[in-house]
Amino acid sequence: MEEAYHLCDMIAIIDHGRIIAQGTPRALLAAHFDDVVLQLPQADFHDPSLPSWLTVIHCRDTVEILTRDVNAAIRELLAQNVSLARLQIRPRTLEDLFLELTGQELRA
Repeated sequence: MEEAYHLCDMIAIIDHGRIIAQGTPRALLAAHFDDVVLQLPQADFHDPSLPSWLTVIHCRDTVEILTRDVNAAIRELLAQNVSLARLQIRPRTLEDLFLELTGQELRA
């Protein structure tokens, strides 16, 4: 998916043979997301009581926290004594968009 973002002028997301979204990668991401992802290893996240404006998703070995306000999210994590030593901050990706729109994992 990352290659599609960099190489394609236009993309279409297809689910069960039906186009469910199409456009430039940048436009599709902008149309569906206005947040970023804070990623932490599961081991560094002791499941603190975070406010409802932060969406927490437990993945395999990581925790993803979706937020529109990175500074406020980091302040909240620090207030909860969550170690940020291995924190990664990333924008939403086409893979995130595919999962959001289809509710399924990438298939080969």
